Amino acid sequence: LKRATKKHSCRQLKLFTIRFDMIHELKTHPQYFSMVYAGSKKFEVRKNDRNYQLGDELLLKEFVPKGYYEDGFNDDQFTGRILHRRIDYILHGGQFGIEEGYVVMSLSIL
Repeated sequence: LKRATKKHSCRQLKLFTIRFDMIHELKTHPQYFSMVYAGSKKFEVRKNDRNYQLGDELLLKEFVPKGYYEDGFNDDQFTGRILHRRIDYILHGGQFGIEEGYVVMSLSIL
């Protein structure tokens, strides 16, 4: 008996990653939170340990670290105030005096 053989065409599968815009929750000290809230601070400088990307969103949560106020009575706590911002531009570290591994992100209101 003759064995029938078929030639199979091999197609190269292209794998890709779909990345949806991320929402990053970040602690923000009161002095910086207030400036973002007032509109005078439209950027964030952060360690790029979260792989920030254009279009990602930031939830800036006002955070008071222990000992922040001189009275010394506060413990680490969130105030409950939150700002929602989108990343419109990212300047990566390693240039213009910004330390490698850090980013400066331009923010806009959502």
